[in-house]
Amino acid sequence: MKNQNNRKALNIIYKVKTKKLTKIALSNLELEEIPVELFELDTLTHVWLDNNKLKNIPSEIKKLKKLTHIWLGNNNLECLPDELINSNVLIN
Repeated sequence: MKNQNNRKALNIIYKVKTKKLTKIALSNLELEEIPVELFELDTLTHVWLDNNKLKNIPSEIKKLKKLTHIWLGNNNLECLPDELINSNVLIN
């Protein structure tokens, strides 16, 4: 299931990248880590990562310069990176 959900996430990321979309929903995929490919999507303003199994958010989140909203509820997060806390991003 883990590999299948990672593939689903990568497929969604690819579609968002090719269409230069500003929003991405990677909710309910049981992700334990955020795929590094997500941080290449410099057009993103909204990211849904809720209802997964994430333990941390990598500092690479700072690469998403246009990010304004991120949904992180119902994960196993231990802490958030300073790059996210000290930003103007609305965290839900």
